[in-house]
Amino acid sequence: MAASTNSADNPSADYRKQWHSNILTGYQSLATQSQALAKRAETYCQAPSPEGLEKTKQAWLEAFLAWQQVRFVDFGPVEQGNRAWQFQFWPDPKNLVARKASYLLKDDAPITPEKISESGVA
Repeated sequence: MAASTNSADNPSADYRKQWHSNILTGYQSLATQSQALAKRAETYCQAPSPEGLEKTKQAWLEAFLAWQQVRFVDFGPVEQGNRAWQFQFWPDPKNLVARKASYLLKDDAPITPEKISESGVA
């Protein structure tokens, strides 16, 4: 028996399609906001000013909020090279979060909220 492609016969296909569409829209927004942040930061670095700093902070906030819309996606390219951690805890110039998270993941002991708070990851 051939599988039906009719959405009336398979409503979960519609839900998956909508879910994928929402993820795509979220990542497009993240890309747009991240590009705006990069431009704003470059402008600020070329001519620092209190007003420029405030605009840069606002651009960072908008990019961070766009990230929050897609951070639940824990598969695919965002999981390569600790990208999710880098986004969540940026700026992290010494890559402390990735190093400490890697240490916790290599340990055989279960990860608990107490262990995380003691390790300084969060």
